[in-house]
Amino acid sequence: LRHNCKQNEVTRNVQCFNMDGRAFWKQLCADKTLIAQQNADLNKNCNKRVQFIDHVIMNLPAIAIEFLDVFRGCFDAHQVTQFKLPMIHCYCFAPDTNATQSIHERLRKYLGMVPAGSVEEEEQEEEDALRIRLVRNVAPHKDMYCVSFRLPVQVALGDIESTCTGDVAETETETENKNENDNETEAKTIDEADKEDNNNNETDSNTDACTETDSTANASHAENTTTTTTTDSNSS
Repeated sequence: LRHNCKQNEVTRNVQCFNMDGRAFWKQLCADKTLIAQQNADLNKNCNKRVQFIDHVIMNLPAIAIEFLDVFRGCFDAHQVTQFKLPMIHCYCFAPDTNATQSIHERLRKYLGMVPAGSVEEEEQEEEDALRIRLVRNVAPHKDMYCVSFRLPVQVALGDIESTCTGDVAETETETENKNENDNETEAKTIDEADKEDNNNNETDSNTDACTETDSTANASHAENTTTTTTTDSNSS
């Protein structure tokens, strides 16, 4: 990233970080006024309203939507008035059928609500309305989408924090239960495999015993046959 910034001669406009997503956002929120002032210094000739953060791009579709809970309670009432709330652009995967429903369910679970607005991109009239844009197909019956919306005031103020916290706690519990079930299943599989190996070993032992008995019987039969033949020769 730093190399690309240098190649494109935008080093003074870009700051690079390598941090956990939640820790990074909390660090930014702790310095809203300072960052807004830096933005003002960089945009002296721009008539655009200076703000804390314009856009947040979450471009890891596999898990990005699970990080939306970090926006709950990140502004107070004064900051909501002072700084315009950012646009969120969150990439995610969804099945090729009922994609909108799937995305809405995860927005409720991690963000705490479905932001107001039309869900169909071609019907968008307001800039801040929710948009669910198909990016591309990535696998059979699996597509990538970009979900864009203005951070809702209720979420920024943490007015729905209790509901969301319960959802996140429930998700963590489900994950723990799933891990425990996976461990139990794995243990059962190992026990069954050990039992099967023991049964196979016992079967092999029985087979070896039977083979040895047959060999002994064959040897005895051969000796008896030889003795009989010898006796017959003497009689002649």
